[in-house]
Amino acid sequence: MSQPWQQPQQPQQPHPGGQQQPQYGGGFPPPAPAPAPQGNAGLALLAGVAAALVGGLLYAFLLSALADTDGQQPEITQFA
Repeated sequence: MSQPWQQPQQPQQPHPGGQQQPQYGGGFPPPAPAPAPQGNAGLALLAGVAAALVGGLLYAFLLSALADTDGQQPEITQFA
């Protein structure tokens, strides 16, 4: 079995001015600035309640459309 290939290392040369820069940066980046508050929580709550009411009304309409209450014995249509 052959040895794994390794790229030959090149000698490090000092940077002009006699000062070497570090090869790898250290530390963590500064934290991101806090986002500015946006929107309105009351409006979001109102939109959520409105969506729940519309969904409930649509569900009730669908259930009433599937139920046949014209005769003596109520019949419910079922979908498989």
